[in-house]
Amino acid sequence: MPGNDNHAAHDYAERIRARLPRRLQEMRETKGLSMYALWLKCGVSRDTISRVEGGGDTKILTNVGNTVTLAGTLELL
Repeated sequence: MPGNDNHAAHDYAERIRARLPRRLQEMRETKGLSMYALWLKCGVSRDTISRVEGGGDTKILTNVGNTVTLAGTLELL
């Protein structure tokens, strides 16, 4: 049933959105980087990094470009 597929996709996206802020912070801390150091490496502002890790601004999590840049930079370090 198509409606169930959409519901499952939405639930999956919400689970990712709930886990993403903490996971990005864990990756940054594991690499021993401050938010400032991460900004210097990837070009995403410290304020944006703070909002992503804080999870309070859900609009920032829909900015795939910033999120992918952060995650990709952390993964490559």
